[in-house]
Amino acid sequence: MASSSPFLCGVVEGFYGRPWTADQRRVLFRRLREWGMNTYMYAPKDDHKHRAGWREQYSALESGDLEELMKSAQSNGINFVYALSPGLDISFSDEGEIALLKRKMEQVCQMGCKSFALLFDDIEEQLSPSDKESFESFAAAQVHVTNMMYDHLDRPEVFLFCPTEYCASRADPSVVKSRYLLTLGEKLHPAIDILWTGPRVVSKAISTESIAQVASSLKRCPVIWDNIHANDYDQRRLFLGPYDSRSTDLYPMLNGILTNPNCEFEPNFIAIHTLASWYRCAKSKHQKSRSHVTAKGKIESMEAEPEPEREPPAEEVMQSESKEDSTELKSNNGSEAADIAVDDSTQVGRLDSGTESGMEVEPTNGTEMSDVETEEEYDLQNSLKKAVKAWLSEFARPVSSVGVQPRVVSTVAAAQMQQDVGDAARTPVDGDPVDARGKDENSPKRHRQQDAMKMRVTMTEDDVSLLVDLFYLPHQHGPRAVELMKEFHWLKKHANMSRGQGNQGQESEPREDENNVVCDEKMASAGETSSDTEASEMEDDSGIGVTQSRHWMARAKAFHVSCKQISRMFAQLTDIPNRALLYDLYPYIWDVKEVIMLLDAYIAWLEAGCKRKGKQISFLPEDMEPWIFRGGIAAEMQRLLPSCDGPEGLFSSDAAPLEPSSRVFTVRPYRPEDEALAYKTCLLTGDAGADGTHLYPNYPNLLGDRYVGPYIQLSRDFAFMMEDEEGVCGYVLGALDSRSFYTQYSKEWLPKLLSKYPRTTKPKEDFTAEDILIYEIHNEEPFLPDELYEQYPSHLHIDLMPRAQGLGVGKRMIQSLLSALKTRGSTGVFLEMAPRNEIARRFYHRLGFQEPLFKDSTVLPEDTVILARKL
Repeated sequence: MASSSPFLCGVVEGFYGRPWTADQRRVLFRRLREWGMNTYMYAPKDDHKHRAGWREQYSALESGDLEELMKSAQSNGINFVYALSPGLDISFSDEGEIALLKRKMEQVCQMGCKSFALLFDDIEEQLSPSDKESFESFAAAQVHVTNMMYDHLDRPEVFLFCPTEYCASRADPSVVKSRYLLTLGEKLHPAIDILWTGPRVVSKAISTESIAQVASSLKRCPVIWDNIHANDYDQRRLFLGPYDSRSTDLYPMLNGILTNPNCEFEPNFIAIHTLASWYRCAKSKHQKSRSHVTAKGKIESMEAEPEPEREPPAEEVMQSESKEDSTELKSNNGSEAADIAVDDSTQVGRLDSGTESGMEVEPTNGTEMSDVETEEEYDLQNSLKKAVKAWLSEFARPVSSVGVQPRVVSTVAAAQMQQDVGDAARTPVDGDPVDARGKDENSPKRHRQQDAMKMRVTMTEDDVSLLVDLFYLPHQHGPRAVELMKEFHWLKKHANMSRGQGNQGQESEPREDENNVVCDEKMASAGETSSDTEASEMEDDSGIGVTQSRHWMARAKAFHVSCKQISRMFAQLTDIPNRALLYDLYPYIWDVKEVIMLLDAYIAWLEAGCKRKGKQISFLPEDMEPWIFRGGIAAEMQRLLPSCDGPEGLFSSDAAPLEPSSRVFTVRPYRPEDEALAYKTCLLTGDAGADGTHLYPNYPNLLGDRYVGPYIQLSRDFAFMMEDEEGVCGYVLGALDSRSFYTQYSKEWLPKLLSKYPRTTKPKEDFTAEDILIYEIHNEEPFLPDELYEQYPSHLHIDLMPRAQGLGVGKRMIQSLLSALKTRGSTGVFLEMAPRNEIARRFYHRLGFQEPLFKDSTVLPEDTVILARKL
């Protein structure tokens, strides 16, 4: 019969990973109420008794907690849907299994639950031998159990079913021809709602045409399980953008939308807030719509006779064949761009929301929902702006971080991850390539910030908007993130303009196509546009003029400003009172900040006048699931660097420090005035990464003369400095061509050292650290066999002061140098280290360095390990 039922709109906690806490869910219920939403579905994949241990009863303590949670939802007017996922190993024909399923649901009923769901997603689509004897298909078995449970629970008003083919890309062979989906449409009780994720698991867009297609097969309007903000498939991605690419015209074609958001609770504010805005606009636009449908949205012809008042039992529905012909649709294998041919006599619709069930809850007085949208069209930018403004207040709300930990993907044990993260945080990166200073003992202590003594800086709406742009949506980045990547790409491609240098000797490169940045586009943050004459001058291959050089430098300056804005936002974020929100966001923003600082350092290096050499960047295709290339915007930005053109080292990212810190470390090219500071850094890290002043009382410049001086004099283009608010705190030095460097070192630098530091007459047993190094200088023979040089022609050397150690900045310094080396044509790089320093060895391994294989005739230096990696 024709009737009405509420449009389900809310949240499904259905991700893989650590479930939310009870307190977080209570906050969610309050927000759902205030924002005019009505449903929460409990379905955390990593709750053992929801999925893997579905047969097990809840203990008295667990039952009490769940019951309290249900009461909290109901007190806020939120419909609590309890979902069970038995599909991993249930035997559909086993009466004992069915009895356990009924017993589990009965226990939840006794807690006060009135709405339920059975989920059969992410399982193998095959029957056991015994089930094959009882059921003709996998779908038939699922339908049998689901209809039975629906009747056993006395036909609850809300009962949801998640199919195994839950999106168009998983429908075999297509949505309109899938026997699985057609069986559901024909035999699943019409009052049972079916969940659907859209064209794909994570759908970029959901069109009305695609919903019409699936609704025809299912003979009902689906409920969307929306994964647009889900991030459980990639530990390095977070989605803070708005609800997008779902027309409000979907509203009359659906029975609901439940968003399955980020694993982290606090970052879901905008995702849910903008869905609420979408819902209000859609409801306002279609509140007078009426569709000719059967119970719960089953599609009927307008000429069809109405169903009798009595609903048939579920078993009767199973046994009866559908009397309706399925609408023929042209399919493009589930593509949302498919041509749809719908019979004029068929209307795809949903039941209007009613108020009798008590599920449609109006916002309470005094909440932000007093400013309810009255327009019928969903204004994405306006809704996002309102959500950002509302979320900003959450940053200033004092919330403890006790119990908040970085999320762990379900396949990784928490203890193991803690151990791995701890190793990364403790890694000292003294990394001297030519001596054996590194030792396992004396691991540097973590520098602790005195944040409480600093003046608190408040996050602004612009800061939050920038944060959102950096972590937008699975298939798109925010406008400022896109602009940042375009600018970097343009600056890198046109680096020969930076110092007014010509193109002679450089590889010719194809002009960029319409999808990439062009020379006369608007300058980033500069508000300038190249004139036609200027653009024409830039295209002149005869040479680079002053105008082009100024243009490049202006855009480089604007790029640096953008990078500094992100660093400032990062520093302010770490000081917010809402520590729970900080701990949820910190690993992601730290990762992106580190990569952006890499890009900034590389542009600064190009700005110093170094020519570019290399191939053009290739952008990725758009039509893919978002997990194809992991890492999100941080990895995509990293791929823009020359050292990351290939697959090696793309995701060798250390975890963020366990203790958030607002300290920002900047990598920049070496400047002549840095010499004394570089020498000081070398001395202050001269004792296995700790202060070595006491080891060199007579010659405090000895270490610097040996390990810093030759690089800043003979290979200055490949010297980078690390600095923080206190000044220089580290460096990485390298040589593009090790053979040429050592030759020049022997001719120009070594004689000065031999004259400055005469041989000692002491017996070796009385040698001090000074004596040992002076002896090595007078007896030095650089290790550079042909087979090492041919594969790895470059080498590097790094030192960090204690306050910069263990914070992950050593990786960024090395990557800055690797990008510069590859830009200048290097194919590989090596370093030397002490064999006993296992922590440093693990650090270099994470950056892609491995021990190269040498022939038997090659003899390694005593007490030295060689590590190398390709570029």
